[in-house]
Order: sequence, then C-alpha cells, then structure tokens
Amino acid sequence: MSRIALIEDHSRLAGMIRQSLSAAGIETDIFTNLSEAAYGLSHGEYSVMILDRGLPDGDGLLFLRTLRAGGTMTPDRVVRIQSLSTGYIPGEREHKKRSPAGLRIAL
Repeated sequence: MSRIALIEDHSRLAGMIRQSLSAAGIETDIFTNLSEAAYGLSHGEYSVMILDRGLPDGDGLLFLRTLRAGGTMTPDRVVRIQSLSTGYIPGEREHKKRSPAGLRIAL
C-alpha cells in the first residue's frame, strides 16, 4: 500500500486531502510544519510527498531543496500546494469554502 507524506498547515485542507486519499486506499501522514516533516521523513518511507509552499516555519520548496542537497531520501514524486490553499469556489462571497473537485484534479 502506498503511503503519502502530506505537509500542510491548514487542518481543514489537510483533512479533505487525507479523506480523498483514504477513499482511494492510500495512507497519509500529516505534518503541519517543516520541523515535523523533517522528523517524519527521516523516520518513515513515503512514495509521494504533497508539500505546501507557505508553511509557518518556512518555504516548502526551499525545504525540499535543502533535504535533497543534504542527501536526505525524499520521494521521487512531489506535488506542490500553492494555489490550492487560495483556490476558493468561484462566486463565493465568504471565501471560506474550497472546492473538493479542485483537490481531486490537482492530485
């Protein structure tokens, strides 16, 4: 079974992604910051990493480059989350809902 490392600080978005992946039979570990992710990646084996660019303790892409430059094994497949966190449903005035369909397409 595949295991995915999801590095995302927005709990609602992380939960929606995990739920979608779980429905497909994919286990997902959620890390809410780069410190947690560094520890988790060094102690686990993941086939894919879904990585938020804007995390509370740094830039996800810079984190990935640092890991790879330091020789840390990272998954071959990395999905960057940048626009998903701002991808609100068009026409929504509250701008609080995100499109689950948009998540499925991006993943």
